Amino acid sequence: MTTALILGAAMRKDGPSPALVRRAEHAAGLYLAGQVDHLVACGGCVTFPPTEAEAIRVILLANGVPATAITLEDKSVDTVQNFRFAKSLVSGPVIVVTDRLHMPRAMRTARAVGIEAHPAPVPHRLKPRLVLREVGANILYLWKLRGIR
Repeated sequence: MTTALILGAAMRKDGPSPALVRRAEHAAGLYLAGQVDHLVACGGCVTFPPTEAEAIRVILLANGVPATAITLEDKSVDTVQNFRFAKSLVSGPVIVVTDRLHMPRAMRTARAVGIEAHPAPVPHRLKPRLVLREVGANILYLWKLRGIR
């Protein structure tokens, strides 16, 4: 079985962020193309309900993915927790679905947690604000990933 981990992204007061929608729709496309046969939606409730995982599930279902192909990891609040909490839900290598800018940090995190992962980045236009955010997050994660497992 090939499993995709869909990493969470922000929920807003008015619904899922564009990043969360992009990730879920990309994962649905992978499923419908037969590239994965199971999807783990990751993300808890960080700011606004519902959980990021539940919002991903709704988008997957709306895009034709059957409920039986979806598992929720709905407790995590960051990338480290996405992988730590999803680790018990998967066996073997996984396909990671996240924005291409976030992918290097996600892949480092997967390795640190002990998950064999392969990237399936979501193509999108880079915005300067997101690049700056990710630079800061990468610096933080260099410290955060020390000694994890």
